[in-house]
Amino acid sequence: MPITVLDFFALSAQRRPVFLGASRRTREITRESLERAGVAHLLQSPLGRLSGGELQRVLFALALRDAPDILLLDEPVSGVDVAGRSCSATSSPRCSATPASAFCWRATTCRW
Repeated sequence: MPITVLDFFALSAQRRPVFLGASRRTREITRESLERAGVAHLLQSPLGRLSGGELQRVLFALALRDAPDILLLDEPVSGVDVAGRSCSATSSPRCSATPASAFCWRATTCRW
């Protein structure tokens, strides 16, 4: 059985083995994190079936899960789909309303 997005979050959020299922607390925290990143609909999706952009957004949600004091992002929208780019651009104010206090975005400029 392929690993789902919920299972992926549970791997680092609980001591309980994933094959026994995610705890209620893990499900709630995962759902909140995914909602902040705009991908709550992917909760039960197999991780291997996500597009590259969806996977980036899931990883962004995982980074936000524990409410870090600072989050350093190197080219945060590289490989993200168009919907994800607009979400990333709008999610930093939404995320800074959470306990995370600082975001550092780095984007390289292309020189032709």
